[in-house]
Amino acid sequence: MTITRGREFIQGVFGEVPGGFPGVLTRIGPDPLPDPGLYLILFKMFASPQHRVRRDVLRQHGGPTTATQIRIIHRLDPVLVHKNVLERLQSASEAEDANAALALIRNTALSATEDAIRQAIENLGDKIDLATFLNRWLAKMDRPPARPLVPENDPEVAVMTSGEAMASLGRRFRNCATTRVVYAAVGFEVLLEWKPSPGLVAQCHRLTDGGWVLTDIHAKANGRVDPVTAAAFRSKLASCGIPALSPGSMHPRTSGILSLLGVGHGGLGANLGFEDDNDLDELGSDLEASRRFAKANASERGEARGHPVFRRVGLDQDCPRWIAELVRQESRKRLHPDAKPSHLKDEATSRFLEMERTFGEIWKMRGF
Repeated sequence: MTITRGREFIQGVFGEVPGGFPGVLTRIGPDPLPDPGLYLILFKMFASPQHRVRRDVLRQHGGPTTATQIRIIHRLDPVLVHKNVLERLQSASEAEDANAALALIRNTALSATEDAIRQAIENLGDKIDLATFLNRWLAKMDRPPARPLVPENDPEVAVMTSGEAMASLGRRFRNCATTRVVYAAVGFEVLLEWKPSPGLVAQCHRLTDGGWVLTDIHAKANGRVDPVTAAAFRSKLASCGIPALSPGSMHPRTSGILSLLGVGHGGLGANLGFEDDNDLDELGSDLEASRRFAKANASERGEARGHPVFRRVGLDQDCPRWIAELVRQESRKRLHPDAKPSHLKDEATSRFLEMERTFGEIWKMRGF
C-alpha cells in the first residue's frame, strides 16, 4: 500500500514513474534533500535514456544516496561517470575540478582518447587515488599549449615539450623535473636544457603578453650553478627573446648582506647564476693558475700540439682534465659578453658561444 501510494505521488508530481526512481528515493531516506531542485535532476536522470550511465552508476553505489552524490554525478563529464570516480570525489566542486583536469589532458596528450581514458578508469585499482591517476595521464603530455621561440634543432638549447622529455631531464639531472609537467601543461612554465657541458636547466615563466622570463637556473642534482656557464645560458636565452629576472644586486655583495641579515633572497630569481664578489673570491686561485699555465704553454711550444680542435684554445690533446678546466674557466672570464661594453656585446656573445662549442667538442672527444 505504501509503495503504491508512493508511486501515485511520483506520478502526480512528475507525470510518470521512471524505472528505478522510487528505489533511489527510498535510499535517500526519510529526511528531504537540502535543495528541492535535486529531485528534478534525479528524475531527469532516471527518465531520460541519455543519462542511463549516470543512473546506473548512482544505483551501483552502495549505501544511502546523498545530495553530494547526486550533484557529483550530475556534473561529471560523461567520460568520468563511473563508480571508480564517484568513490574518489567528495564534492561537486571536486567534480568540476576533475572535469577541468580531463579537459587539460585531452588538450595536451595526443594519446588521451575517450576509449583509452574510459578503459583506464575501468581498471583503476583500489589503492590509486584520483590525483595519481590524472598525473599519470598528464605525464603523457606531448602538446603543450605554449612554448618559447627557440628553434627545435638548436645546438645549445632544448625546450622540454613533452612529459617524456621532462622525465628524461629529471633522471639525467637528478632533479624534480617530472613533477613540473602539470605547470607546462597549463602553460604556466617551461623547462629548457643547456646542452654544452656541464649542462644546466632553465625554469621560465610565461608572461601575460605571451612572452617568457627566465626565473631560475639549476645545475645537476641542484648543485652549485657555475656563474660563467649560467651567463652563457642567459645570453643565449636573451637572444631568443627570454630575458632574466634582475638579480637585485645593485649594491656590492648583496648575497652576503642578505645572508648576514637572515632574510634570504626573496623567492624567484634567487638562483640565476649571477656572479657575486663571493664567487670571484672562490675562483681567484684557479684563474691565476690558468693564467700561469696558458703563459707557460705559449712560451714552451709556441702553439698547441695535436688535434686542431684543441689548438683553437691553446691546449694539447693529451692535457689532463684539470688543465682543460682551468683554461676553459679563464677563457670564459676573458670572453664573457657581460664584461664588454654594449657596442661589443653582439660580437662578444658570438665569440663566447663559439668558444663554448669548441670546449664542448673537447669534452666529448676526451670523455670528460
